[in-house]
Amino acid sequence: MPFMLTRSMLLALTTLLALPGLASAQTLITVPNASIVADVSSDGDVVVGSGAGGGFIWRWREDPAPLVIGGNDATAVSDDGLVVVGCITDPIEGAEVAARWTLATGWVSLGFLPNALNCPSKSNAYDVSADGGTVVGLSWDGCSGRGFVWTEATGMQELAVLGSGANRASAISDDGSVIGGFAQGFNRSPVLWYPDQSGIELDITAGGEIYDFNKDGSLALGNWNGSAFFMDTSTLSKTFIGQLNPGWSGIPKAITEASDRVVGFDVNQLALEGWTWSPGGGMKSLASYFSELGAQGVPSIVDVAMAMSDDGSVIVGRYGFFPSKAYIFNAGIDPWQDAGAGLAGVAGVPLMIGSGDLNVGSLATLDTSSAAPSASAWLIIGLTNLSVSFKGGLLVPNPEIILGPFSTDATGALSLSSLWPPSVPTNTETWWQMWIQDTAAVKSFSATNGLLSTTP
Repeated sequence: MPFMLTRSMLLALTTLLALPGLASAQTLITVPNASIVADVSSDGDVVVGSGAGGGFIWRWREDPAPLVIGGNDATAVSDDGLVVVGCITDPIEGAEVAARWTLATGWVSLGFLPNALNCPSKSNAYDVSADGGTVVGLSWDGCSGRGFVWTEATGMQELAVLGSGANRASAISDDGSVIGGFAQGFNRSPVLWYPDQSGIELDITAGGEIYDFNKDGSLALGNWNGSAFFMDTSTLSKTFIGQLNPGWSGIPKAITEASDRVVGFDVNQLALEGWTWSPGGGMKSLASYFSELGAQGVPSIVDVAMAMSDDGSVIVGRYGFFPSKAYIFNAGIDPWQDAGAGLAGVAGVPLMIGSGDLNVGSLATLDTSSAAPSASAWLIIGLTNLSVSFKGGLLVPNPEIILGPFSTDATGALSLSSLWPPSVPTNTETWWQMWIQDTAAVKSFSATNGLLSTTP
């Protein structure tokens, strides 16, 4: 039979969580001193964009504020959040050029194509592969636009010139297998390129552009004569999803890996309105979608969705004009995340799994397994990730509450459960870890992995 966390234990937790200053931000987060969030890592943890001081990067679940990295802007980020691409002003050329940033190197120019003039830039970076190794964007032949692909090994290479010659590479799949953008025909027309620099025109009479791909490049997102669509890149078969407002142009910007949600925005001259689309629910405004999921302080119009995490739980973009404001929307789809660490004992590294949706009154459970049998155990709870060396392992939570001792059963298992209390604010992050007496462990204590819970 599982142990129950007692009312007094929960009172201690909820009292701690109710202290002034400990509630986390609302579900819709306005990024300080920023005008747009341009991209988000696939896991949703890292965002990049532009604002006062140029580009920024923010590990927003961990760090209290964005890191301003300078340059002119930041347009895309690698999956691990270690590589950012954007633009800087080249001090020698006196013109804007594509650039790549890491913490070790700062901004480094990617150069420009040989015949590029100041138009007014000489090159611009638009996207980067998941590993940060391949960058695509725009450079020039004179002042006629050319798509480019850059790697450290090859430098900047011109992509095949399609249409009448005014080209731009706007997106690359995470695996680097396919590149998308536009070529000029009668107007902008969606096109695809490949790593060998070859390319194809889908229909040079059709207006539009390719804006994004899923991870392996099997699906492309784009606009076709005003309608948002996604397309199988092997068969070129298109699925049209339209636009939110009749007569406007639908611009899709991101798709989940499950292909069950697309986000983007409509444009009509200077007017913009963000939207989300799903196969069952069709298209609805971002303002409605955010409000339905419980976000507070949502503006009447959320202008633009620029990017989305692979699971759809984090959406980023901007809203408002003069000044525009950058936002992060956190849907909080999975309230439990494995924080790693753990210290081996007699049965290996103990495992702790959290379950329950953490809505008020719902059952929340912590299940520990592979611990020493019939041993004393303590649950460590904190509101921040400390991750310091302790007893030969890593103590993950800042130990603000210590509950126990409990006792594992004859199989080394322990289950703790209780109803989730009403006084825990939305988006509160709590860190959990179990430490167990274990004579086989390096200093007579083993430990589970850490867990991070986020209240929806």
